[in-house]
Amino acid sequence: LRLPRVTDALTALDYDKADAFVTASFTLKPYVQDGDTRFNVFRLSETDEESALALSKNLPEEFVQKVQATLDSMEA
Repeated sequence: LRLPRVTDALTALDYDKADAFVTASFTLKPYVQDGDTRFNVFRLSETDEESALALSKNLPEEFVQKVQATLDSMEA
């Protein structure tokens, strides 16, 4: 799913039309602040650009844990 605006992507997450959204963190900052509980936000380290990954809170916890484990293995 490719959407033209950050707000479209966040709305898609809210309405279960998308499971995840990947973007540069500077594009996400105006819409999702630290501590925002609407989304699970993971920062991808070891990148040339500040990136962010937002997951719908409606995803099963098992899926979120798999994503986190994958991110953790990328840091190792």
